[in-house]
Amino acid sequence: MRAAGYMVASVALAALSAALVVAALTVHISVDKTVVRPGETVTITVTTDPPTPNLLITIEVIDPRGNAWQIFPDRPTDAEGKVVVYWTVPAGAPAGTWTLRAYVSGQPGVTDTTTITVTTPPVVGGQVVGASGIELAAASLLSSLTASALHLALYVAALAALVAVWIARRK
Repeated sequence: MRAAGYMVASVALAALSAALVVAALTVHISVDKTVVRPGETVTITVTTDPPTPNLLITIEVIDPRGNAWQIFPDRPTDAEGKVVVYWTVPAGAPAGTWTLRAYVSGQPGVTDTTTITVTTPPVVGGQVVGASGIELAAASLLSSLTASALHLALYVAALAALVAVWIARRK
């Protein structure tokens, strides 16, 4: 009878020890860039603490509406407790805040999330405009003006040029 009691106590102690080990394990997900456009590739890195090899990590890529766009299932951690995957933002991906979620397969609660922002370049006159410097500013301005506002802006610019010429000739 005593042996059975010791056995039950040993099993309970082992289960408690296993629960403490699971509770102490954490994962951390990070990315190499936080703002991306369709066609760009994001490096997603998941690390475990303490560094634990051969854990199976699942990574989910979730769009702004909560839909999973890609799942990288059961990627084993390396000797340093790390997994690295590459995700290319697909054409047509909606702009907004995307969630990247990593978790240890089979261990509920051992999870982490991070976010990235997907942006789309402006379209002016049916053409995608590059998102750099003055080009982006001009495209943004032009896309926000109505035709009549554009005519008014051109008229004011021409009038300002004429006034500048008139002032220069008076000197």
